[in-house]
Amino acid sequence: MKYKYLHTSIPLGIARSVDDESARLYLACRRYATLAFMLLFAFSGKAQTLRGDVNTADYPNVSFTWNEYNPQKLDSEQFILRADSGKIATRVENLPFGDSVPQAKSILFLWEDLNHQSHEGQSKFVQSVLNQFFGDSTLNSADRFNIAVFDRKGGNDIGHSIHTWLASDFTSNRQQLAEAVAVFRPKYDLFSNQQNSELYFAIEEGIVRLEKEPSDRVRAIVVFTAGSNLDNYGGRNSIDEARAVSLKIPVYVVKYPIRGCEHCTNIDLISQKTYGQQIATANTLIATDLLQQCYRGMSARHHGQDYRIAFTAPFCRDGQQHSIVLTVGGKEYSISFTAPELTFSMWLKENLLWATLIGISTLIIIALTAFFIVRAIKKHRRKLIELEIRQQTAAQKAEDSRKEFEQYRQQKDEEETLAKKREKEKRFAEQMRVKNLLPRLQYELSGARYSFSVIKPEIIIGRDADNDLVLVNDSVSRHHAKIVFNGNSFEIQDLGSTNKVIVNGAFTERSTLKNGDIIGLGEVIIYFSV
Repeated sequence: MKYKYLHTSIPLGIARSVDDESARLYLACRRYATLAFMLLFAFSGKAQTLRGDVNTADYPNVSFTWNEYNPQKLDSEQFILRADSGKIATRVENLPFGDSVPQAKSILFLWEDLNHQSHEGQSKFVQSVLNQFFGDSTLNSADRFNIAVFDRKGGNDIGHSIHTWLASDFTSNRQQLAEAVAVFRPKYDLFSNQQNSELYFAIEEGIVRLEKEPSDRVRAIVVFTAGSNLDNYGGRNSIDEARAVSLKIPVYVVKYPIRGCEHCTNIDLISQKTYGQQIATANTLIATDLLQQCYRGMSARHHGQDYRIAFTAPFCRDGQQHSIVLTVGGKEYSISFTAPELTFSMWLKENLLWATLIGISTLIIIALTAFFIVRAIKKHRRKLIELEIRQQTAAQKAEDSRKEFEQYRQQKDEEETLAKKREKEKRFAEQMRVKNLLPRLQYELSGARYSFSVIKPEIIIGRDADNDLVLVNDSVSRHHAKIVFNGNSFEIQDLGSTNKVIVNGAFTERSTLKNGDIIGLGEVIIYFSV
């Protein structure tokens, strides 16, 4: 058997026929299909957008970027720009794809549940293609898929389309979908009289379901079908292509050819109108290969084509908003932009003589004004300098007097504080003597044991020589801690040491000491006894 396949939007290969006549037939069909495709979209005008702002930086030269969802490149003659004054000459440049092309995809496969005698082999064909597709390791892991099986019309199923979802929602688990495809069994047997399809209801429902997927993803429908006759059972024979295009949801078709359905071409037009692609073959290897090529090109087709349109604006530099009409393939779009205001440099070029006279007069006036202003400023400045010197002298005398008074007051405060401290220490020392509270600190340094008696209310412990208790050890801070008598008991206080103060195995900032407490200062262990 000979198999031929056709990609209506972008041909992906030469018809795989064994004779040259079939190849020539394919090439001729491709040329006519491409021509028909371009003529069709010359009048569609769907899903166009202005990308970014109109660039007026080099006014009156103006440019803007225009996007056509149509993946086919348009000729520059298909872009017409007009203003109220008439047609504007344009320069159109096709731009390469940018970073805005989305990569993640949500793809819905619609499987026509047809097991009619004349369609024998269609279900196995679909199962084989889907299993091979989901087994491809090059599929993007971020992509999500789902499969819905739709009925053939007949019996109580009239008016019902999708009747089986092979997954509860779109999923990236391709193994789950492949297993669901493998175990699926057709709803009808080979002898059921199911001839007309709910194909268009299924596509419409698929569009509604895909509309819920994030719009920043590539969304597409892939239909496995044998085509559809005109509907004689109250169903539909087309879809709302304009809505599909506005949502950027193309319909790709894998068409299983059968005898007697050469006229089933309505689905072909839907694929063309929604910027999808079509595969027509009963060979699973060819169908899988072409389906994978369609999959790899979905992102670029979803983006469409960008064009830079440049022109010379016929409007004055008035700072006002102006409108132009862009016609693309017979459809008009209004584009507005604000013309820059007339700058001073532009005015100078147009009025050079007057500008020169005004400039000279202005310079003379400025020079005279500056002369008198400078003289007045100098005179005023001398007076200010003299006043500032007198103020600085007075302020310096006042500051000197304040400092002397502050030093005298500080000296008195220090003497009073020292006297109170000495009185307090004397009182606490007397209490220690009367109560016989003269603790001993026993410790070991360099293998030798030492004992230190606390005979005053406050002792400082540290590594430096100015401490009351000097511990010559690198783990001890210069001023590590102090032991203070508060009238009733002794407490140890950390003086911000590096290795902290440990009392009975616990770090502490301040702790009351009891007989037998073990104090750790760095590596030195001190036993406190009263």
